[in-house]
Amino acid sequence: MVRPQTLVAALALSSTPLALAQPDGSFVQIVAEGDTLPGGAGTVLQVFDGILNNSGDVAFAFRSMNGTTAYQGLALWSDGTIEIRELSGTSVGPSGESWQSFSSKPLNLTDDGAIMFTGSLDTGPLNQGVVTGIGLSTPGSSPATICYENQPLPDGNGVFDGAGLYIARMNQAREVGLLFVIDDASLPRTDTPGLFLWSDGNLSFAHEPRNEGNGDEQRSAPDFAINDLGTFAYAYFRRVGGVAQTPLVTNDNGAETILQFNNSPAPGIPGVNLSGLTGSYGRYRINNARETAFHSTISGSGVDQFSNSALWLAPPPPSPIALVAQEGDAVSGGGATVGDLQGLSGNFAFNDNGVTAFGTSGIGVYYSHDSGILLVAEAGDNPLRGDGTLGLQGAPTGGSPIPGNAGPGWLALNNSNQVAFLTNIAGSTSGDDAICLYHPDSGLSIPVRTGDTLFGNTVGNLWFQVDSITGEEGTGFNDAGEIAFRYSLLGGVAGLALWQPDPAPCTPDTNNDGMLTPADFTAWINAFNNNLPECDQNGDGACTPTDFTAWIANFNAGC
Repeated sequence: MVRPQTLVAALALSSTPLALAQPDGSFVQIVAEGDTLPGGAGTVLQVFDGILNNSGDVAFAFRSMNGTTAYQGLALWSDGTIEIRELSGTSVGPSGESWQSFSSKPLNLTDDGAIMFTGSLDTGPLNQGVVTGIGLSTPGSSPATICYENQPLPDGNGVFDGAGLYIARMNQAREVGLLFVIDDASLPRTDTPGLFLWSDGNLSFAHEPRNEGNGDEQRSAPDFAINDLGTFAYAYFRRVGGVAQTPLVTNDNGAETILQFNNSPAPGIPGVNLSGLTGSYGRYRINNARETAFHSTISGSGVDQFSNSALWLAPPPPSPIALVAQEGDAVSGGGATVGDLQGLSGNFAFNDNGVTAFGTSGIGVYYSHDSGILLVAEAGDNPLRGDGTLGLQGAPTGGSPIPGNAGPGWLALNNSNQVAFLTNIAGSTSGDDAICLYHPDSGLSIPVRTGDTLFGNTVGNLWFQVDSITGEEGTGFNDAGEIAFRYSLLGGVAGLALWQPDPAPCTPDTNNDGMLTPADFTAWINAFNNNLPECDQNGDGACTPTDFTAWIANFNAGC
């Protein structure tokens, strides 16, 4: 597996103190309570967490009031303009069903502006009453109804049960994977969830629970991940020939490939067994290279309570599964070791470059690649702006609860190998939360923390939305390093904001006209002859003939 060369530079940073300064960037207000919305939606009463895509758009749910009429809705902010995408009582599906309310979670957003949502659906002519449903909002179209309670199953044997939806996730191809409780008398348990795929208007089983009638059975997955190719990763319980098994698999168009069995030898560690593949939410991730990352417990020779959890990377077979990190492993830069990996859940992310980032409660945030494990942040790191230290402990005061209560909140990793996470600040008198950003080239920084001044007032609380299993479609963090977050100010107003990093300077544009043209060569010669700052193209602080070679390389690389 190829890893980006920027990681080599990142490794060197680990031996220097982490600088927790505010990075260069700016804040844009997306929407705030009291704002007037377009499209007759009225005045904002409440706004919920925002999801950010790689086009820089932000999707969010809201509550509003227009005169005496209360609304719930979905909106998309793009380039400073808010579009009301769906509004309760007015958004009508293809069969006359009407959306009455919209949930703030789960909310997924593609780069082309499609929004997957859940809400209350008045099924109208479908004669199922008001039920929980899943929909898809696309630009310029009525919302598509993906699935709803009491809807017949794709095979006609039963219905989607009123016990409801477990999990729904969308990929960039606008395909939706979902776990929904099903009511099917042929199954060994009536509360079994089925795993489904909705694609281009068609709903089908991705993994169907079955009772074989001879004591053998196949139960559904308790969780799953899906990539942009429509490939699933999940583990499930089955009984074959009377033998109980729990395989971890990938699923391409219904064809399962077994990666690893639960309670079986751990790959590459003699005398050690791997277990816990279905023990909790958030065990697996799959990227667009069809690599699957997962965490587990381990037991056996040489394993004790301080080394009994691990993180793994499974490339497509026949390539072998590799150990990414084990509890107690040494960390690059000396001193620190990897903490407990058993409860990673929402604090474990995986990108298309095969890089993992993970956090452990009260200990650290780590970044793993071919050269080893890098310590990104350590509990006790002191913010340079304000007081207190990074706590990395459980749910931040103003943040959402973390599945498994396992460390920094809602850790996200983008395809530029940057990490963002929400953490509590221990020992602070000016505030309790911070959103941190790790950049491979510049290290750790804090774009915003409670106690900062934002839009003329003081930040009281922060929320940062991440579904690290879904990945970029369910996260307030994109590949450009932008961060969408919800805030409340001490004055009482709450809203959504977008932090945008300043663009990197275009070094070969030596005449500073915003373009790369042959005129920049003439400008570089002038800079060299007059010892101007634009001469230094290799960043060594000097103007020498080697900068000419560097200018050519920079020019050819572009900006």
